[in-house]
Amino acid sequence: YLPWHNSQGELMGAIALATDITQRHKTEAELRSLFRAMTDMVFVLDRDGRYLNIAPTNSNLFYKPPRELLGKTFSELLPPQTAALMLSRIQQSLNQQATVEIEYSLPIQGRECWFDARISPFLEDSVIFVARDISDRIKSQHNLKQAQEFLQQIINAIPDPIFVKNESHEFVIVNRALRELIGCGQAEIIGKSDP
Repeated sequence: YLPWHNSQGELMGAIALATDITQRHKTEAELRSLFRAMTDMVFVLDRDGRYLNIAPTNSNLFYKPPRELLGKTFSELLPPQTAALMLSRIQQSLNQQATVEIEYSLPIQGRECWFDARISPFLEDSVIFVARDISDRIKSQHNLKQAQEFLQQIINAIPDPIFVKNESHEFVIVNRALRELIGCGQAEIIGKSDP
């Protein structure tokens, strides 16, 4: 708004300039919707692991509420071993100017949660840190390993030699009776086509 005066100094009117920011507001609203729909957590961090910015994504898996993270470093917030690991990967990403991957776990809301993160160089001396919850995958892997160990115990209890081969004719399961018969340890048989 600029006032417009005549030569005697009397106010004659005003000149107003306006800029249409409808598109900018629409774009910002679309970005907010996009971030709310994301399940990944997105942070901007500096070389020291300090939270500079946090995208407004689903915050159910944040270690602490976003307002308690901003301005703080990993060392101030996370368990020491996890903080050191994450900080080393940030510095690796910045030093190599490359994306670095990391898997880590944190206690969230009373349970251990596992995350897979990608750390990529961003602006000068900062990175974008995108973390995805992989707890279900880790739990499935753990359950599968337990089932395999249980199956191995059952097979080992059978007194007759037993083995299972895959489609490539490699041993994937052998029992104790077979190992004793041929005189080889499990590591010497598994993955091979002949003992």
